[in-house]
Amino acid sequence: MITIPTADLVGILSDVIPFALDDDEVPLLNQVRLEWDGRQLHALATDRYRLGISSWEPGDIGDGEESQDELGVDWGSGDDPWAMAVDLPDAKELVKVFKLPTKEAIGVPVTVDYDTERWQARVSRSKDTGHSGLTVLVQDRRDEFPNVRALLDKPAAATDRIGYTAKMRWPTSPRCARAARCSCPSLALPVSPA
Repeated sequence: MITIPTADLVGILSDVIPFALDDDEVPLLNQVRLEWDGRQLHALATDRYRLGISSWEPGDIGDGEESQDELGVDWGSGDDPWAMAVDLPDAKELVKVFKLPTKEAIGVPVTVDYDTERWQARVSRSKDTGHSGLTVLVQDRRDEFPNVRALLDKPAAATDRIGYTAKMRWPTSPRCARAARCSCPSLALPVSPA
């Protein structure tokens, strides 16, 4: 189980949702991928031409926070790494349901508990937070996601058609979304012409 501030969960999802393909005819790209690598929670989305990646790490100082340690919550988890594919409409619904006013969302913990046997995540906010208790089950689509990190890790000569744009909230948040415009053949996925 991962414990993350509401503002950060909503933030990493909101950062990447615009990069997902909003077309259910291409389910491989009509999703947001959530990954817990044992240290950071990542959200990724792509429409084949653009890529959004946003990450959160326990101890990050978010918008308006002095330090997460002062909030008396044990952020992060001891979970083994996991990854799941979340339908784009479900990702949008998570943002809508869990979003709180900015000042309130900073210290309100949300838990993300991924069940490897049921292939689903339970996202919960306790009523002890001063807000209404809430639990949402999100089914893992178990779809493959394009290996976009392999593209980003290639030497510059092999990826000369990729441009990088960093979106930083500095100095108030270390969260970063990276966008890549790509026409690489290795991401040649079936997409209807525009």
